[in-house]
Amino acid sequence: FCIKPDLRDLNYSKYFEDGKNNYSDFQEYNSQNTIRLNQFEMVNLLKKSNLFWKIMNLKSKKVILITGSNGFIGKNFEMRLREIDSIEIITFNKDNDKSVLFELISKCSAVFHFAAVNRSKEDVFDEENYEFTKIICDQIIKVQDKFNNLIPIHFTSSSQAILDNPYGKSKLKAENYIKYISKESNLKAFIYRLPGVFGKGCKPNYNSVIATFCHNI
Repeated sequence: FCIKPDLRDLNYSKYFEDGKNNYSDFQEYNSQNTIRLNQFEMVNLLKKSNLFWKIMNLKSKKVILITGSNGFIGKNFEMRLREIDSIEIITFNKDNDKSVLFELISKCSAVFHFAAVNRSKEDVFDEENYEFTKIICDQIIKVQDKFNNLIPIHFTSSSQAILDNPYGKSKLKAENYIKYISKESNLKAFIYRLPGVFGKGCKPNYNSVIATFCHNI
């Protein structure tokens, strides 16, 4: 018994084209054309992907570092942020060692720098308000350079920065350094010159005329 071949013209030529040569020229991955990435290199590579950031924004919380969270402004700011589910708070206060700043900053997406001294000896103003601000800025830049990410700093200055007193001078000095280093590097900075502030926990007979007035009537 013999089965005859199907010799009909099925117009195959209309539905078939020869493949392009360059589609078949790709090399397979091997040890000769690839490199092994360490943990930090892999993180940096992922951060260059728009898809990575879309996924991160959907699944992860924004981490905010607050310095001086035990102070009046810092405490109220932290209380407000903790009401937002998409934000995680980490803090740095005077009891913490400055050696942990790099680690803390590397975990966050923004720094709100409220830590300051407004009543002390003149040399302490400079150390706490200027030198500490300088340390924070320098650590942010180190983190940005290592992990290739942008961490803005929000710095609370004072309307006294224009006055001729030790506190105002130290705040102005900190402002000027932030302005300088942001031009010399990729540091993104925001400076807020706050006038008299008032709110929950404000102390009378300290630095708020409103709190003092309310306390004495």
